[in-house]
Amino acid sequence: MEWETGKLMWESEPMSSTTLAAAGGKLILLESNGTLRIAEASPEGYREISSADVLAGEKRPRRFVTAPVLCRGRIYCRNFTGDLICVDVSK
Repeated sequence: MEWETGKLMWESEPMSSTTLAAAGGKLILLESNGTLRIAEASPEGYREISSADVLAGEKRPRRFVTAPVLCRGRIYCRNFTGDLICVDVSK
């Protein structure tokens, strides 16, 4: 959305319930099922850079409702039972 006018700039395909953070011109999106996505924050459109299942097939509860946190090149994701997953994105 264009901040000053409220004009819709673009739309993307619907995702499951998603929390997000923004840093360094990127959007960090964490879907409720544990899919972590990194995309460019741009008025031109949604361009996904990468995505991953933060639980990598583990038999853990797949309900993520807390926004991801970026700190010193690592993204921290926490599910509703308190499991904390750290993804190194510094490289």
